[in-house]
Amino acid sequence: DCDDSDCTSSTNCQCQATQEICNNHLDEDCDLLIDCADPDCAGTTWCACIPPGTPELCNDNVDNDCDTFVDCADADCAISSFCTTCVPEICDNGVDDDCDNLIDCADDACAFAPNCTPTPEICNNGLDDDNDTLIDCADPDCSNNPLCIIQQSNCLTAKLISGTGTFTGDTTGNIGEFIGSCGGGAGEAIFYFVLTAPSFVHLDSVGTSFDSVLYVRFGSCEDGKEIGCDDDSGGYQWSAALDFTILYPGTYYVYLDGFTIDPQFGANEGPFVLNAQIVPNPPEICGDSLDNDGDHYVDCADVDCVNDPNCFNCNNGNPPGPEIGIAACTDGQDNDCDGDPDCADDDCSASPYALTECCNGTDQNDNGIPDDFSCQCVSDNDCMSSMICYTHSVWTCGYPCYQFFGEVCPSVALGSYCNMSTGQCEF
Repeated sequence: DCDDSDCTSSTNCQCQATQEICNNHLDEDCDLLIDCADPDCAGTTWCACIPPGTPELCNDNVDNDCDTFVDCADADCAISSFCTTCVPEICDNGVDDDCDNLIDCADDACAFAPNCTPTPEICNNGLDDDNDTLIDCADPDCSNNPLCIIQQSNCLTAKLISGTGTFTGDTTGNIGEFIGSCGGGAGEAIFYFVLTAPSFVHLDSVGTSFDSVLYVRFGSCEDGKEIGCDDDSGGYQWSAALDFTILYPGTYYVYLDGFTIDPQFGANEGPFVLNAQIVPNPPEICGDSLDNDGDHYVDCADVDCVNDPNCFNCNNGNPPGPEIGIAACTDGQDNDCDGDPDCADDDCSASPYALTECCNGTDQNDNGIPDDFSCQCVSDNDCMSSMICYTHSVWTCGYPCYQFFGEVCPSVALGSYCNMSTGQCEF
């Protein structure tokens, strides 16, 4: 098609290469969308509107009242003298007869016209050929199209990060489908990686040509939980960087996004570089207060640190161990040598919401739930017999989530839901 040099002289391809002018009632780029109805015009002077706007004027090519409809396409102009030339849409004449800025088959009025019968999706013409509301690479029909694979602009064409390495590409023209909590209003390139073991992960966009943002989601590309977002920490030309001391087995999606679409200079887009470092099963560092190796034991609580000079027999002359469970949280000892014995230790006061509870087997806040997610755990063996270890979210002991009256999971782990099969709060 139009990516083939043999077609450069084609009228249709020349038209697609023409930039849309957003205030002249014409369809310059031949996508059957006129002016503000064309996504190419989003954010332009004529199509941008600051709410609440003003009453619609029916002959100025501007969306005055911020309802996304301009002039005669706006119902407010139905009886305006400027719109009396509008007639029902004719579906095969290349004209916007009903003045809604949609031509022929792009107009809902032509949904059942014989010439608008869906055809197989063409993946590079800017049109919704099969009438499923999805255009080009956003359509699953194009997921194996070479052009879309190169763009990796959506979840259908996310590129696999198989291990440590550098990945390059170009986001020019990509549509922005996602945004991170720290930015990302322009088009993105999407990657994913699958961990089979606890791993250290570093990501950065150093070398990218534009102001970039990195964010990572767990589990689902479309609506997975965001676990990190960064803009400008890469230390070089507005690059981003993220470090995860430990990530557990699962699938993670990485979005390399442009920070914004500037009203004057356009989208942050262009050639990009993604640098990735993935280190499976990293060793424990015995004095940084982090769980480096992913076994949920930190520093002296980790068996790997028993003979470390700072941990050797640090528990009143005895070897250290985890400060986990009722016995360890009520013995008056600083078992893991972190300076905080029993209830003063975060491992024994781990509840995300019951701040007065401690892991001691009693119901201190009188809500009928002993300990109330305050006992840190690694497995069900660390919990009372009637409880489970919430290994899919907060790694604390609690009754299965379906036993609670009402929805407990948003309080236990923000954004989680109760999985009725596992009894766990999950994302």
